[in-house]
Amino acid sequence: MSDKARAAIQRIQQMQDENRRRKAAKAAARLMDKQTREGSSKKSKSTKVRTPRTPRAPKSASQYHLNQKYSNRAGKNRAPKSCTDKLKYDFGLDEKGDERIAFMYISAPDKIPAAALDLLAVAREAERTAGRQANSRQMAHLTGSLPENLSNEARAEIVRTLCDHLRAQRDDVPIFAAMHAPDEDEKNWHFHISHPLRHIHPTEDGGFIMGERIMFEQRAAVRKAAGLEPTNHSELRAWREHVASVIADAVAKETGDLQAAERWRWGHLTLERQVEKAAERGDVEFVADSVLRDATIKEGLNNSPWRKTPPRDFARADAQSHNAQATSKEKTVPAPKLLTQAALNAMLERAKAQGITNPEQLRLFARDCGVTITWAKSESSLKAQGVSYALAGGPKFAGKNVGMSLKRLQDLMGWDEPPAYSRVYKKADVQKYEEAKVAGRIKPSDALTAGATAAMVRASKLFKQAKEVAARQATKRQTPAKNQPPPPKPLGELRASAATVEGKKAKPAEQPKELQNIADEQDQPRQQAAALTQKNNFPHPPTPRPAGGKRRLLDMGLTAKPKPAPTVPSWVEEEKERMKKEQAQRLDEKYCKLKKLYQTAPKQSFEHNKAREDLTNLLYDHPHLKTRYFEELKKEAQERARPAPEPTPVEHPRPSYGSHQKLKN
Repeated sequence: MSDKARAAIQRIQQMQDENRRRKAAKAAARLMDKQTREGSSKKSKSTKVRTPRTPRAPKSASQYHLNQKYSNRAGKNRAPKSCTDKLKYDFGLDEKGDERIAFMYISAPDKIPAAALDLLAVAREAERTAGRQANSRQMAHLTGSLPENLSNEARAEIVRTLCDHLRAQRDDVPIFAAMHAPDEDEKNWHFHISHPLRHIHPTEDGGFIMGERIMFEQRAAVRKAAGLEPTNHSELRAWREHVASVIADAVAKETGDLQAAERWRWGHLTLERQVEKAAERGDVEFVADSVLRDATIKEGLNNSPWRKTPPRDFARADAQSHNAQATSKEKTVPAPKLLTQAALNAMLERAKAQGITNPEQLRLFARDCGVTITWAKSESSLKAQGVSYALAGGPKFAGKNVGMSLKRLQDLMGWDEPPAYSRVYKKADVQKYEEAKVAGRIKPSDALTAGATAAMVRASKLFKQAKEVAARQATKRQTPAKNQPPPPKPLGELRASAATVEGKKAKPAEQPKELQNIADEQDQPRQQAAALTQKNNFPHPPTPRPAGGKRRLLDMGLTAKPKPAPTVPSWVEEEKERMKKEQAQRLDEKYCKLKKLYQTAPKQSFEHNKAREDLTNLLYDHPHLKTRYFEELKKEAQERARPAPEPTPVEHPRPSYGSHQKLKN
């Protein structure tokens, strides 16, 4: 760190001290005010107790986390609206104080002026340069997680390494970093890194101004002219991989836990790729815990002062429900997102094999297979701009979240352009599809069963691979090196072994049970050949030869037994029944609500027209509801056509004229 950066950090520490003194003075003033108001009847406001977040993912999951956001006046994508408030929060200059700040670092070149190392001055200049435009970016802010089982020096060294590497990538702009310690009952060590998006030029009076954008933030035309890709997506992916590698190296160096280090190293990948990497290195625990679950979503209800917008409770509720479904299932049942992805892949593979190329026919085929495909409407054209998928009765997922975006679907099915947006099926497409279905050219199948079977087969293969690799590694650790001489034996033991060496044979080394089972399976054809050779008195036993990755006995005419059909687990049928019941219940509630609104809303009003459109689409998509609707209309018409019953005469009791009763007029 240069002398200018050290001086800038000292100024930050002085501001933290001043902020701490102001905070103590405010606390003393509040205490005095409270003592003077002890006799008042006003009730003091109750302080909220912060409850620690409960971890959703299993303990073996990777703790890697990194995201990048840009401060802008609009606060788009839950980003800070002011980079000044964001830097105050990061460096402990806000109301919360600097108790959470564990380390600070500034990485800057020597040629930069000292005024440009004042983080608040840089933030104010970035806001002024961005202007009043709502979506104009001010500064870039990166947040990442750090291991909890490292020392403070090791975590600080990680932050230094990342800042120096980032400065070389971002055209030598100053990099401001702060490491935060976790709160009570939590383990969220993390860092905050911020940097401007424009080059800094010194002025004659010792100040600075911000000029053109750095190459990382330039537009596509400028990047193409410089020989770079139009977007910075590949640079962001490379940066995420670099962060994971730096943290993994630090964990392996200090703790010696190679499995934990590898989990950090591959944490930047998707969960599916992480499981595959874990199976390759023999991490059985990670594979068992994560092969059938979905990736969790950050819930974080953040009330930070730099956000300046109320938290989106509906987004937090959606994240909580997704995480509960993704991790609360048993290890023998695939999570909803994984099950949807497997069923979608099975359905698309079957559709491509049957020659289905029309987008609307693909939607009809997917509906019969138990998968709902919904196009996203484009505001500028009549074409679809996105796609989402859902199993019958299951949650809906965007295409990019299940690995099948609209662009990838278009390339897979061979479409020259995006499909036309349509909410309901056209009669001509339905008629063509039904004709092809009757002729036998299209044969739909249950995608849920196929997807569940594929997910379970993949899980069993990865788990078996992880166990085999772990067993081989354990055997390698137990086997001594070839060049290493055996330990010397005592003289008496040498004599005894020399006397008995002729009568005894060396025992083979014991293998782990997993490897022994695999060896028995591989040696079974050879044993069958030996038995058949002894029975027929062949002079030389034939040797089995591998063909296509499988062993078979060519010379003996033995044929391998046909593989049994994959058995469908019992939970698949139970899950299908539960999802069907939930879907029927939701459809019934939606049907009753739309019908009531259509009948009660004033005619030609917006509510009436909207209800009529939604009810028409619902009846067209679900024929059984259409039949039910017309039966109800028929019953109502019969009730109205039925003549009203004639009123029955009422017989009044005849009064008696006794002497003790009197009639009243």
